Formats: sequence, structure tokens, C-alpha cells
Amino acid sequence: MANFLKTSTFNGTNGSHFKIDLYYDIYSQNITTNETVVQYDLYAGSTDGYSASFNWGAGYIGANYEGRSEVGSRNNIPKNSWNFIGSRQITYTHNADGTMPNASYYALFATTGDIGNADLSGTIALPTIPRASSIVATDAYVGSGTIININRAVDTFTHTITYSFDGLTGTIASKTSNTTFGWIIPNDFYTKLTNTNYEEGKNCTLTCETFNGNTSLGTKTTTFKVRVDASSNDVKPSVDATITLDTTTNNLTGATDRIIKGMTDATISITATAKNGSSISSRSVVCGDGQSLTGNGTINNVESGNFIVSATDSRGITNSTTKALTLVEYVTLTINPTFYRTQPTNNTIALTFTGNYFNDKFGTASSTANTLTVKYRYKLSTATTWGNYTTLTAVKDGNTYSNGTNPITLGTGFDYTKEYDFEIVATDRITTVTKTAKVLEGIPVFDWGKNDFKFNVPVYQESGNELLDYTTVSGDNVILDGKTIDSTGIVDNGTALNTVLSNKIEQPTVLYNNTSGASGNITLSDSASNYSMLAIVYTRGLVQFVYPSILGSGQVGLNYYWRDGTGGAGFFGGFYTISGTSITLVTALRYYFYSHQSKPTIDTTNNIAIYKVLGYK
Repeated sequence: MANFLKTSTFNGTNGSHFKIDLYYDIYSQNITTNETVVQYDLYAGSTDGYSASFNWGAGYIGANYEGRSEVGSRNNIPKNSWNFIGSRQITYTHNADGTMPNASYYALFATTGDIGNADLSGTIALPTIPRASSIVATDAYVGSGTIININRAVDTFTHTITYSFDGLTGTIASKTSNTTFGWIIPNDFYTKLTNTNYEEGKNCTLTCETFNGNTSLGTKTTTFKVRVDASSNDVKPSVDATITLDTTTNNLTGATDRIIKGMTDATISITATAKNGSSISSRSVVCGDGQSLTGNGTINNVESGNFIVSATDSRGITNSTTKALTLVEYVTLTINPTFYRTQPTNNTIALTFTGNYFNDKFGTASSTANTLTVKYRYKLSTATTWGNYTTLTAVKDGNTYSNGTNPITLGTGFDYTKEYDFEIVATDRITTVTKTAKVLEGIPVFDWGKNDFKFNVPVYQESGNELLDYTTVSGDNVILDGKTIDSTGIVDNGTALNTVLSNKIEQPTVLYNNTSGASGNITLSDSASNYSMLAIVYTRGLVQFVYPSILGSGQVGLNYYWRDGTGGAGFFGGFYTISGTSITLVTALRYYFYSHQSKPTIDTTNNIAIYKVLGYK
């Protein structure tokens, strides 16, 4: 059924009583030619009781004025009539995508009468003609499948799918009716990804050509990412290594796969092979002790039996393998000797020693057990030739050893007036450790002669502070620090002995002194920060020791408990800050009661008085 399109009245005398109507219908659409045929029908009539006659009248239809063609004629329009004039079919060619949003038209009825002429024009949107189908595809790894989906407009359409990948081309499907199917990415794509990072990949372009029968309706394209699967054994480089241990290690262990901790040198040779067109870009070895190589080489003094061997190819793919060798937990040989005179002025020299020692086997056979030898020798310090070695017996306890419970007496013929050099040597199957020591001539703690008495060592107080640096007695006088003290206790410059001694003992600095005591804030004569400790003397002779560096910006409390014989008791206190030369009262508290009171008295009256502050360096 035709569709009403547009109407128009005539332009002459009484023309408003007459009109033309244009109708249209989609006559056909041709997918192959991408064309639509539209049929237009023209009518002329009277809208009321008016009629018109004229010598000539004709109707025209076209896509535009210039393309109009006559479709019919008549010489009158009766009153209240609607008259078919004629029809015309117009063919429109659609856009390449099948759309036609603005198909133009034109219609005219011309007369020689007084009513004049009537025409109309405009555009219509035609139904889209199905054209080339769209295509999408999922990202994929080489050797695995991508899923291809085709969105077609007509079920009878078929499609030919081709690919292009960095110069490689081919056909995936020819005139297929499938709209969803998988495609395995060919292995020759590897050759185009030899130096491309496996995570980045490259784009592959798919072209979908749509057919209606044998007629091509056009093409559309899409791209998807092709990558290399780094987890695939077909892609990961193969890697292995040969580990050769030093000859000494092999001889000690009786094997080629046992590492002696801290002593073995391991030479590593890496074998790596790239796959599917890539190349090896780097090799590395990381030992469990943290040492590493960036290629073939030797790791010295290995402390772990595990080696991670890795290779990376030109695509950035790394593969690793772990080589595990048996680790012998060797304990490094040590010795710590002490040579000494048993008394300052005798001729006996003794020795004690301790050390660490690997008390186990290097291999599985008993013949690979470790051994330990300890020996010593000596000479006069003035001599140039050493004496012969004497072997000692070491007492082993697990992986340690010593001289045992008692010191070893080396002899009783070492003249205490002479100085001796000693050398001790510890040897196991790998290492020899040598230590030397000197035993000085013996010196008595003090000595005396006919006219003098001499201390040969410093004299200390019981607290540990040195009291007399150097003291002798000469005749009737004592010499202290080079000053003579006579029998009256006066040194040669007239200073009393207690003054000399007091110079050896630290005396505090008086920073504040008020015999009457002061409540509240006080000022020191020097900054508290210059002293490691303050002694604050306050009410009732109480002393509070304060460490300024620890106290910082905190508060120190001064307090005391009070009671009397009349039933009164209480607690008095104050809280102070110490900063620079100021001791500042922050708050005070007074809490007291008598037996006749029902409740205690509490207020902030300050009952604390500070009398003296001493500073100690």
C-alpha cells in the first residue's frame, strides 16, 4: 500500500481550493547492485465545492525538477474530487555502506487555467541495503587459537577471511557461511617475533570480504594481538649447566658433587638454546650464598650447594634450572692462644687455647675424616732462630677444641728477666692457622730497697678510679705524682695531702645555694645541660638526683611525708621542669588532715623549699 508523502495547493486564482498529493512505495531493493526502486503516485483534486476547467493540464514526477517526466494529463478538476494523474518509478543507488538517508523527489501539476500550478519536493530516507559484514577476533599466542566472530546482515551472505602479519599473508576461510570459528596461529609467525618482547607482541590484520552469491559486497578489517606464550616449553629457552669443583675439594670428599663450605671453588659452564627463531641474549648463575655470574666463570669460596642457572632470549623470556650439590658444613679452623707467666717473677710459662674445628668427614668414607694438629715453638726475642715444634694434645668438643680443663705448663726454665716469642700452629686437612705472641720479662707489683719503696703498677681506689699514678717511698718521705709528702702530710709546695687527693676525685659544682631555702622558681649559675647529673637538696634535707639528658622536657617531683604528735599527717609535693638555668615550679599539691577533721584538706599551696643544687659532670 502506498504511503502518503506530501501535499501542495495551486498558486493561481482560487488555487487554495485545489491541491496535489504525492504517495510513494518501496518497489524493490537489489543487494547486488546496491539500488532501491521507489514508485511515486500523483493525485490532483478539489478540497470543497469549487471546480476548475482549463484547456491543458499535465502531471510530472522526478528526482528533481530537471529530471521530471510527464506521467499523465487532464483538463478539469471537478468539485470535491480526488483524481489519479499518474505514476513513475525512480531508481536510487545507495552509499557504499548500504545507506541512503536523503533520496530526493519532485512533483508538478501544471495548467493553463486560472488556478495556476502546484508543485512539491523533498527527501526521504530509504531502508539500508545489507552490505559487507564486520569482523572481530580475540588476541592469541602463536600455536594457539584465536576466536573469529562475523556480524553479517543477511543469513545467506558468505565470507572470505584473509590475514596479514608483518609480511606474511594467507587465506583462513573462503566463502564460509560460519560466523564463529577458531583459527590456530601458524608457527611461522614466530619468525616475525624474534626480537619482539613476548608481552608486547604484534598486530595481525584480518580482512573479511562479504559475498551475496558470487557478488562481492565489500570488505571490512580488524586487528588482534599475536604474542609468544612465555610459559610454553616450545618457546622457553632450554638451559643447563656443568659445575666442576676444584681438585682439592674432589680429593678431600672422594666425590665430584660435594662442596666444602667456604673453601670450594666452583667453575660453571652454561648451555642455553633458544627456540623458534629467537636468540640467547643473556646467561646468569646465582649461588645460594648470594654470589653470581653473568656468564661462564668461577665462584670462589662457595658457601651454598644450590645454583640457579638462567638464560634469557631475545623476546625477554627467561628459563631457569636449579643445580643442587651436597654442601659439607665445614667449620673454618681458628685458634686463640694465651701465653703467660704464672707469676710475675717466676720462670714458669703456661698456655691456654681455644678454637673452632670441623670435627666430621668431608665425604662418606671414613678416610675422608678431618684431622687436627696443634703445635708450638719459641725463642728468645733477641734470637733469630726458632726452636723445634712441640706437639700439643687438643681436647675436642663437637666443632670446638681447647687445651682442656687445666692450663698447659710449657716449662719452668723461662728466665723471668728475659722476653720470649711464641708461635702456635693449628692444622687440619684444609687450613693452617698460625698465631704469634710475646711474653715479656716479669715485673714485680712493687719493690723496695734500702732507702726506697716503689709501686710498679697504678694504684686504684676500690671504686676503680685511679688514685695514685706513681707512688714511691724515699727515706722518710712519700713521693706522690712527683710531689714529696713529708711526715706532717704537707707536700713540698705547701699544699695539704687531702688537697692533692681531692684533685684525683671529682668534686661537684654548686649551681645554687640558699641557706633559707626558696619556694617556687630558682635560677642556677650554669645551664643544667652542661652536667650529666644534678643533686637537688630540698625540704628536710631530702635529695633528689636528676639526669637532665634523660628528663628532657619532662617534670621532676619533689615531695615528702609529714606527721606530728597531735594526730596530724599529710603529703606535700611539687612538680618542676628543668631547662637551661631555670628550675620552674609547674604545680604544687598539699594534702593533710587532723584526727578531728571529717575529711582532709587539699589545695595547691607550695610547702617545698629548695636549698642547694649540685652539678656533676
